[in-house]
Amino acid sequence: MNAVAEMVHLDPPNRAETESLMLKVVEYLPVIRPPRSEYDQAAIQRVAAHDLFRDNDKYFDRSVSEFP
Repeated sequence: MNAVAEMVHLDPPNRAETESLMLKVVEYLPVIRPPRSEYDQAAIQRVAAHDLFRDNDKYFDRSVSEFP
């Protein structure tokens, strides 16, 4: 159930992939104002939305091949 999340956290952050995800997320959740705090609801929603736009098949396939 957590295979994709575990595989994502095993890889070092990829700047190009992160930027691509940010652009896709901002298309649907545009930045209207600067965040008011580190717990700003809009900022948290954008970060949480990364999971919806990530290529989850890539990470799932990798988990299947590593843990048969």
